Amino acid sequence: MRFHERTNTLKYEATLRHVTKGTALYEEGKYSEAIYSFTKAISLEPDTADFYRRRGLAYSELMLLDDAIADFTKSMELESDNPLHFLNRALAYIKYGKHELAIDDLTWNISMAQASNEDPKIFSDLYNFRAECYYALNLFEKAAEDATIGLAFTPDNNDLLNIRCIANKRLKKTDNVINDLLLINKNNPDDDAVYLNLAQEYICKGQIDLAKECIDKFFISDDAYGYAYSIRAYIQQFRGTPDDVRNDFLKAIELGDENASAMLEEYEQLLFKKEKN
Repeated sequence: MRFHERTNTLKYEATLRHVTKGTALYEEGKYSEAIYSFTKAISLEPDTADFYRRRGLAYSELMLLDDAIADFTKSMELESDNPLHFLNRALAYIKYGKHELAIDDLTWNISMAQASNEDPKIFSDLYNFRAECYYALNLFEKAAEDATIGLAFTPDNNDLLNIRCIANKRLKKTDNVINDLLLINKNNPDDDAVYLNLAQEYICKGQIDLAKECIDKFFISDDAYGYAYSIRAYIQQFRGTPDDVRNDFLKAIELGDENASAMLEEYEQLLFKKEKN
């Protein structure tokens, strides 16, 4: 074997060894050690995009986000047609709170995915990430729109339903919120918190019987929330006795609901006025 061929073989073997070791360390959660191994590999093969991507992921786990973004940017320069690099940088931007920059990368990802007819799950993930960014920027209409597009690819995706639900909540679209909560409940009937949220929305619409039905379902399996007792106390004003109302408010106070004391005082004043009249 010629000298330069042997040298290249040894270099390749050393690079592979560092990458293999770095990958194993990353999977074990030893991110600092993984970074060291990937850096060794990069020193031997500085033009391999995947090595920067792997090191960037390790930096991201350690919340060394400037370093992670620099590595993902380098991997993009070396392999500009690989959407994975753009997605990794977008996720690092999200961790950093730089949602506008994340949106730019995610939008590029979406256009690339459309051009290559990617798996529907990939589309739903990309729209979910971008919807979360729009929500973080208080762009609730855009968040709801992206979630709706994502749901066209994966209709039973509760992550997308949740982001659309809370966006609609901020937009005060009560009917839409209720519809999303019902879909979430259908997909995951064991999520008791959905009944609590539904009860609140039905109260907003003045549909007390439906609110009572939901809060009763919540209390079948969960009673740890002080706020839940406050909601039931409010409903009891229409469907229960004064003692029912008081007992629920007192339980809410016991469990730490900060608003329960004021609500109980307001109820007692209303009750006093009624009795006086």
